[in-house]
Formats: sequence, structure tokens, C-alpha cells
Amino acid sequence: MPRATLPTGIELEFETFGDLQQPALLLVNGYTSQMLGWPADLADLLASQGLFVIRFDNRDVEWQAEAMYEYARQHDSPEMKAHNEFIKSYTAESEQARATMSLKELLQRQNDFENERMNMDLYLATNSIGVGDGYSGAVSTASWWERNFYMYANIQKLAVPGERVIAIGGSGHMAILKQLLAIDSRLEGISVDSYL
Repeated sequence: MPRATLPTGIELEFETFGDLQQPALLLVNGYTSQMLGWPADLADLLASQGLFVIRFDNRDVEWQAEAMYEYARQHDSPEMKAHNEFIKSYTAESEQARATMSLKELLQRQNDFENERMNMDLYLATNSIGVGDGYSGAVSTASWWERNFYMYANIQKLAVPGERVIAIGGSGHMAILKQLLAIDSRLEGISVDSYL
């Protein structure tokens, strides 16, 4: 598999599908995910629709949460209990949505502002774990934001003047990537809503 070296020195393994001359579609996977999280059949299908599809291995862009989880376990953290309850509820809602909604409806749901806000808030909910004693919650939250900067670096590298890059990812990541795109004076973001 080909590899790309980021400015930070991290190497990312990636795979492409389709014609390089077509608009690029970057499949952004979440927490320590292999690129195989995006099935090759899906990538082939998207490429057959006239897109140049890129999937990459995200395992070296870790969310550093181990110390936070250990601290929360040792101190019976109410923040972590609330976090776990939210995850359980959100997972059930997401599974129900995937079972009953069309792809268009799922994409609209994932790009809904409230869904994005809720997903980002998930990381802030544990930010105060370990305050004054190593700040393990804040370290975890900061590493999540750092991962988004690595993902955005991939978008910047692929965004060539006059070309389009389409990024698909989890709503928490996409919310941050949208914010970075709104700040970046070199690139222009277009909402997926107009294409649905």
C-alpha cells in the first residue's frame, strides 16, 4: 500500500479507487481505525459514480484516553458514568437510525448541527476528569482535537486549486473539520446538504 508522510513525520497508509482526474472523496474514519473500516465495495461503488476515492489508515492518530479511563475507574468518576450512559443511549439511537433511514436521511442526520454539537460535547463531558491531578480528561480531549488536525492536514494536501475534495466522516470529526474549513482562507467549504 502507498504511504504519505505528514508534516509531523507521521506516515499514513492509504488506498485509492477510481480515476485521479475525477473529484476526490476522502473517507475519514474515526478513533484508531484501519482504512478497512470503509469497505472496498463501498469505495468501488463511489468510484463508479465518477469520484476518486481515498481511504487511509487512522491507527497512528490515536485518541489518548487510557489515562482518563484509568483515573475515572479509580475515582468512581460521575463524569465517566454520565459519559457511558450517553454512549449507550446514542449507540442505540444510531443503530435504530441505520436500520430505518435511507442513506440520504442518515447523511442529513449526521450533518445536523445538534447532532454535531452533541457528538463534540461528548468529549468535553469528560474534560474535567483529573483536574489538578494530571488533567487526564483534558489530555484526552486535547488528543481528540489533535486527531482532527491530522485529518484536516489530509484534506489540505488533497485540495488542489480548482478541484473538489469530498470528506465523509463521523459527525464529531466533521463538525471540527467544518470549523477548520471555515477558518482556512485558502479553501472553501460547501455543505453536503445541497447534494442530497
